[in-house]
Amino acid sequence: MDIRHQLPLEFTQTAPKEDGTVPFTLKARTSDPIEFFGYKLVHDFAGMTHKERIGIDLQHDPEKLVGFGDKIELTDGTLYIEGAFTPVDTSPYIQDMLDKLALNVPYEASIQTQFEDEGVQFIKEGTVAANGREYAASAESPVILFSKWELRACAVCARGADGDTATTLSLSDEDLTKFRGKLDAMRTLAAPEPEPEPEPQPDPEPEPEPEPQPTTLASLDEKLSKLADAFDKLAQDMAKRPPGGQATAPGEPAPETTRYSWQK
Repeated sequence: MDIRHQLPLEFTQTAPKEDGTVPFTLKARTSDPIEFFGYKLVHDFAGMTHKERIGIDLQHDPEKLVGFGDKIELTDGTLYIEGAFTPVDTSPYIQDMLDKLALNVPYEASIQTQFEDEGVQFIKEGTVAANGREYAASAESPVILFSKWELRACAVCARGADGDTATTLSLSDEDLTKFRGKLDAMRTLAAPEPEPEPEPQPDPEPEPEPEPQPTTLASLDEKLSKLADAFDKLAQDMAKRPPGGQATAPGEPAPETTRYSWQK
């Protein structure tokens, strides 16, 4: 079973390294119980396991890895994770997180754990001992004790279950200035190159108007012949109708028509 708890986180940082990574220390989990819908969630550190290196992501999004933790220690009943943010990836979400941390914007944390059913105890009354202290349980406020569990990852997030936490950067003014300069350089590398403006194209030349064709005697003769045919047809049509609009009686000869013709 996989479970994620938003927990207190404290953040300290030394100067950025030459390779661009930013070392950190996370105060990832205290021995205090987490109030969760009437239950008290307790992680017994004696039953915790973990890999040599765990991922540090943003808001529990596995697609947004921001670094790694490679030193996991318990000090005075508190879980600390040391590692490095890796802003060699110029993704905007990494730049945004580091920008806010550099401006002392408070971030908290959320651990991601995995456990089996036999590693969970449900206590409704009495007390249970873990982490060098005792936790009181009752029917109104039972204790859920994770006695065997694996620390899978830790996420940087905006708000955890414990509101009395803070995330700060511990950088000198000189180191902070250098760090912000590196962030600006990363943004410059990540910014897409502007597309070159298209070169102005000359206006297309207008198509030349067709040259007028000279009128020849042959073409004029053809036009006048067509005009004479049209007049001849009109005269025949008019001859079929005498004045007054009466048609020619059957058997009567049609009046003579005048033929218009063109003589060359």
